[in-house]
Amino acid sequence: MRRPFAGSHLVYGGAAGGTAYSFINGGYKYILYSISGTGVDRAGLLVQRVGSMRATTDMRCKQGQKEESSNHEITDAIIKWKPDADIELHGLPSKD
Repeated sequence: MRRPFAGSHLVYGGAAGGTAYSFINGGYKYILYSISGTGVDRAGLLVQRVGSMRATTDMRCKQGQKEESSNHEITDAIIKWKPDADIELHGLPSKD
């Protein structure tokens, strides 16, 4: 079953934060995430079985390979996505 995309803001201590974009397909949630701030710069894809609190996969981008978009049409579309309730409540799932 396919669900709409969701977008969530991530807030961490130490002036770090980011974004997470998710969707569900075939019993799994796919989460694209980006976190940056003081002492952290990380991005990647998490895969999580629906109903689980843990990620089955964490594919991190290579350091320095993250690209930001300045396309305002994309930004305007993403702003309209509803937040992912699980991410808003629990944060990103951990593989460990």
